[in-house]
Amino acid sequence: MSELTLTDSLRDVFVRPYYLSLLHANFMGVNKDDAAFPARVAEAAATISDQEIEYLLRSSGWRERLVAGWFAGLTNRSSFVSRLESYFLPARKCMQVRVIALR
Repeated sequence: MSELTLTDSLRDVFVRPYYLSLLHANFMGVNKDDAAFPARVAEAAATISDQEIEYLLRSSGWRERLVAGWFAGLTNRSSFVSRLESYFLPARKCMQVRVIALR
């Protein structure tokens, strides 16, 4: 399978159906009418392989990294903790700047 096909397949199966609801935990409010969402995301998290999570984490796309981080966390895959910290902690500073700018 080519890299492009693999990327498109991973996006179609694991990223596109979930990223908007996982972003800022939107599933807690905006998507609360979708009662099946928690079960669907849990099933996807249990289904995705470590290699696929790794591939998504190495992606340059924020959507891919976001979903991979959620899936790793939801399934307690501790082998990803240090990488998740390196990917997501720098973004925290960016968010702090945005909050300060809104004051």
